[in-house]
Amino acid sequence: MAERLAALKRRLHADGVPAGQRLAELLAELLAPGPDDYFVLKPKHSGFFSTTLDTLLEYLKARTLIITGLTADNCVLLPAHTRQALEHMRRALKAEVTPSPALEFNRAA
Repeated sequence: MAERLAALKRRLHADGVPAGQRLAELLAELLAPGPDDYFVLKPKHSGFFSTTLDTLLEYLKARTLIITGLTADNCVLLPAHTRQALEHMRRALKAEVTPSPALEFNRAA
């Protein structure tokens, strides 16, 4: 997984798209934030609730958020539930769920 995330990060940087990671969840040096990366401190179990993520996304004028990681279902304790959680996000939240190698992005868009 770290290799795929690192490849996605390289693709994002090549297209001038800001990339970031939650500091508390770095998998290895392979994914360590670089000098141009953004990161959000995760004080509790959520990288979204009670963090500065909203402020950062507003500052960046972000319209799309690419969420990656091992855990899609309650910080997935059971990987078998991941597909179900992704399907729920697709259905209920209108989330676009796409494997990282298939992502296409354009910084200017």
